[in-house]
Amino acid sequence: MTRTLARASMLSCAIALAGCSSDAAQPEDTKPGAAPTEAAARDDARTERTVPVSVELLLEELEDGRNAPQQNYRLTESRCREAGWPVRSLSGEQIARLGTATLELSLDSNRRLARETRWSWTSPGKQLEDLCLFEFREQVVENYIDRQVTGHSGDEFTPGWQQEPVTADEFELLPIDAAQAAEGHAIAAQAGWQDQGAMSVAGQPCNRWSKDGVSVCMWAEGARMGLSTDPVVHSASTMPDNSPSGIVLAQEPANGNGTRVTTRRFTAGESLPPSAFVPVTRSRGGQ
Repeated sequence: MTRTLARASMLSCAIALAGCSSDAAQPEDTKPGAAPTEAAARDDARTERTVPVSVELLLEELEDGRNAPQQNYRLTESRCREAGWPVRSLSGEQIARLGTATLELSLDSNRRLARETRWSWTSPGKQLEDLCLFEFREQVVENYIDRQVTGHSGDEFTPGWQQEPVTADEFELLPIDAAQAAEGHAIAAQAGWQDQGAMSVAGQPCNRWSKDGVSVCMWAEGARMGLSTDPVVHSASTMPDNSPSGIVLAQEPANGNGTRVTTRRFTAGESLPPSAFVPVTRSRGGQ
């Protein structure tokens, strides 16, 4: 599939106010039968345009501007105590994590890993006297790709780590030129997005967009790596994407209903340790 079709798919997702990824194959730079020196030169060019990036985002699901899972937990615990049932409480640190998730993205010229860690609580007891023995749960979901393999965490139907070979054109993220950027901005504007101009988040430049009460700010220095500033609305309920169309640095949902995104950490141009690209769910056997 051509780069144009792939970008059109990404833009459609953004315009629909739903974060999603494009698994469309992108054209390969390498010509069949190219001399090794030519291939090496192309690899050097790819490496030069892809600076190491490490991002950690905090995601919080809001209802009417409030963290509903935290409220629900506190209400349930209060009712348990009023009823005189045995209570095993969560710690203050655990309660603060309810209804939130962290999204970590690490990428360089050879590897990309997206990891989302989500937290929730449960009341697992089947007997009445056990209903208030609360448990804290952590779930890690990952999506990984390098030049040889692609893999991701399994789900309840296919648990464990799922892995398969990757083709060269699946891995490449092609640069976005000025004409493509202008086209993407024009499509976003036609869909009702308003360009609010440049701002800074966590020391990084980003392009702010707004539509129907939703506000997002997209990282502004990723074009040479195939990362667009076109608006994308992130949802914590989607699979973390190791090949995002762009990086959301800040997001505020409309009327306090949806996902708030806050940047905790962002580095660009600094070498990343090998540990930044190790999927923990692969070693755990999936979650």
